[in-house]
Formats: sequence, structure tokens, C-alpha cells
Amino acid sequence: MNTARSAFIRYFVFFALVVSGNLCTAQETPNETKQIDALISIANQMHVEGKSKQLLTISNDIISRSNKLKFDRGMVYGYYYIASCFSFDGKFTKSNEYLKKAQTFSKYLDSDYRQNYRINGLLADNYRDLELYQLSISSYHRSMQYLKHIKLKTVIDSLSLATNYDNLSVLYNAMNLGDSAYYYLNKDKAILKNITFEDAYIEKSSCYLGLGTYHYKLNHIDSATFYYDQSLDLLKGKNHPFEISALYSKAEIYAKTDDSEALKYFELALSKAKEHDLPDLQADIYKAIGEIYSSRKNYKEANWYQEKYMKLKEQLNRSRTGQRDFAVNEVLNQQKQKFNNNQTSNTYNTYAVLGVFTFLLVIALYLVHKYRTKNEKITTETELLLNEKETIISKKEEETQVLKLKVNESFEEIVQLAKDNSPEFFSRFQEVYPNFVTNIMGVNDKMRLSELTLCAYIFLGFNTKDISSYTFKSVHTIRSRKYNLRKKFDLSPEENMELWLKNLPNNPTT
Repeated sequence: MNTARSAFIRYFVFFALVVSGNLCTAQETPNETKQIDALISIANQMHVEGKSKQLLTISNDIISRSNKLKFDRGMVYGYYYIASCFSFDGKFTKSNEYLKKAQTFSKYLDSDYRQNYRINGLLADNYRDLELYQLSISSYHRSMQYLKHIKLKTVIDSLSLATNYDNLSVLYNAMNLGDSAYYYLNKDKAILKNITFEDAYIEKSSCYLGLGTYHYKLNHIDSATFYYDQSLDLLKGKNHPFEISALYSKAEIYAKTDDSEALKYFELALSKAKEHDLPDLQADIYKAIGEIYSSRKNYKEANWYQEKYMKLKEQLNRSRTGQRDFAVNEVLNQQKQKFNNNQTSNTYNTYAVLGVFTFLLVIALYLVHKYRTKNEKITTETELLLNEKETIISKKEEETQVLKLKVNESFEEIVQLAKDNSPEFFSRFQEVYPNFVTNIMGVNDKMRLSELTLCAYIFLGFNTKDISSYTFKSVHTIRSRKYNLRKKFDLSPEENMELWLKNLPNNPTT
């Protein structure tokens, strides 16, 4: 249920940012673009209120008008709105498709860090809801990097950062990493405490809901109830879809002591989930209501709700599995394309080296000729060249030592992340060893994310027992997966996989 939170909390931030941007530029734009800016403001209000159907209609109008005028900003915002509508409806790969379209307007986006923040933030939301947690973490952190580029930060930028912290807390909560979720909730809360926007009720309500969930999982019922009530108070009378999650959470509290009151809250949440056409939430509520009737031994009602839950969940899982596979394949194809580009670049580099070598050979022959005619002068020039060469070599050696020190520090960091089974391990590993994935994909482009992560563990020198211990999997499971890797890489039993991985082209050893 908590994964639904970030489907809503980005709305107000987006609205405030764009409206403020429009006010700053309205006097400088032609009438046609002013009209598009006006549509953007209307669309943002729909975005805030969660009116996805109306938003989809006006977004297509924005794109149509902007396309005729070659108005890049309108195209970017229009595509983003459509992406948010598809994300809201659970069509995450379709949402990503429109986000990629928005990203094609790179010239405009280079000057709009805030829009880049939102695009990467929504990508992260989609990856998280597809349970592609590593990709989600990377996108959230990339999103925050764009906020750091903004020199004159506003209150809205602070609200944007709070939104990202909230989304990270949702992500870590979905991964059952309560302490990490609580860490980001506190960062979120610290920012929101200083924000007085009345319309920031969505972000504040979400933060309270997250804190309530944290305490609920620890069985701190009084604290959980306090935060859930705070969340509901902020949403009272708003008829916003986010209220569904708050009602569901409050119903869970009552389910422990008063199932009649719990049923009342669940049914209200179900009614609103149907009104806003949110099948994910409907499925969770069907299951919860069925469990109440089962505890009352009313098996007829319990079975009815259980069947509704199973049917809807099966449809959702089928859709999610297809979308998840598509998203993973898309990322792997990007890595493959990167590898191919690197191969092309390496070919060009080879020709460049040959060219430089030929050039140096010509110079050497020229120097020999000159030496024969002006021996004394050449001797002096040669000494200067040798001195310069020694200076360059000395400088390179110093740079190499500094680089080795940095690599060693990074190596220790990622080893610790691996031992902690941290969700940030593979993302950080790729930053330290940027050629690792592309080199492996060059050998076999059918690799899955879990297989690439196992390769990273092997590359770092962990044995089967270590990997089993750190990843909480059996030794037999790790051995089977390593055997499958050997088959994919066509390695003989005698070959050392760790050395093989380290000897791939461009892979630096540790």
C-alpha cells in the first residue's frame, strides 16, 4: 500500500515550480506560447488534484500546439504529464516511453535542472513500483544531483528535495529496510518543518503516513495512530487519491481491536479506490476485507473478497512481469549500445595511435637527419626533450599514485557495501568500474541484473561461502548460479572465473 504514496506526492511540487516559472517568463513570450503556458498551468492543477483522465486530454493538446510552434518547453512538459498519467494508472513502461521522449529535447533540458529532476524522479518511481530497486535508487540519486546544480535555490526546491527523501523512504520500506526508510523520513520531516505552504499538504501527509507505518511495524500502536491521524487531518475534504493509503493504514490499526471500525475504513478506502480507478489499491483492500470476514467465520463473504483479490492480483502481476522484463531488457540494450559505441571508439583510438606513431617516426627521422648536420644543436634539443619527458613521466607517476589511492578507497567502500548486502552496492560498483557491465555484455548480452550483481561479488574476490553469507542465500544456490554463469560465458571448469572477469578488456583489477 505504501508504494502508492509517491504516485501523488510529486504533484504539488510540479505545479508550484511551473507556475513560478511561467510568471517569470510570461511577459517575454509570444501570444502563442503564452496560451501554451496557460494550458500548462491548468494541467498542473489537474496534476495536483490527481485528475489523470482530464490531464491526458489537455497534455495531448499542449503537445499538438507546441509541435506546430517548435516550442520545446511545451513538448517536454506535455510528454512529462502523459508519462505521469500512465504511471498513475500502473502502465510503467508506457510512462517510461514518454519520459524518454521528453529527454530527447536535451538542448532545452540542459537549461532546466528542475524539469530534469522531475523526469528522473518519475523514472525512479516507475522502477521502484516494478521492483527494480537498483535502477530506482540510481535514478533517485541522479534526480537529486540536478537539484544540486541550481545555484539560487527556492523554497520549492527544498520541497522537491523533501519529496525525493520521502520517495526513498517508500523504496526502502518496500525493501523491508526500516532503518533506512526512517533515516530518509527524518530528513524529509526536517525540511517540511520549515515549509509553511498551505498547499504542501500532500508532502506533509505522506511524511506522517511514512512515520506511522514505521511505528506500526514496530508495534508502537499509539505513535502509529498519532501519525495516521495527522495524515488524515491534512487530507480532510480534499478528495485526493492519496487519502486512500491513509484510510487503509488507519483501518489496519482498528483491525487489531475493532474489526467493525476497521471494516468501515476499508470500505471507504475501497470506494475511493474505485472512484479514482486504482486497481493496485483495490486488490490490497479486497484482501484485507476478506481476512476480516474470515476471522468472523463468514466464509461466504471471505471467499468472495478473496476471489476478487486473486483475480485482480493475477492481472496486475501478469502486467507487471511483462513491464518489468521490458524495462530490464531496455536497460541491458542501452548497456549493449554503450559497449558497441565503446568498440567503435576503440577502433578510432587505434587509428589515432597509429597516426601518432607514424607522426613520431617522421619526427625521429627528421631529428636524425638534423643531427647529422647540426650535431651540437641537436644534442641540446635532445637533452631538453629528455628532461621534459622525465618531467612528464614523474608527473604521470604522481597522478597514478593518487588514482591508485582513490581506487583503493573506493574498493574498500564497495566491499563494505557488498558485505552489508546494501541496495546501493551494485550502483556504486558500476561507478567505480564503469566498463564492467559493458564488457560482460560484450561476451553475452542476455545477462540479468541478478547475474551481473553476482559477477560483481566474484570480481571483488568473494568466495561461494562469503557470497552465501552476505546475500542470505544458501551455498547450494550460489554454486548453481555460478555454474550457470560458466555456461553463459562458455568457461571450462579449470578456468578461474575471478581472473577471467578481471582480465576482460578495460576492466581494471583491484
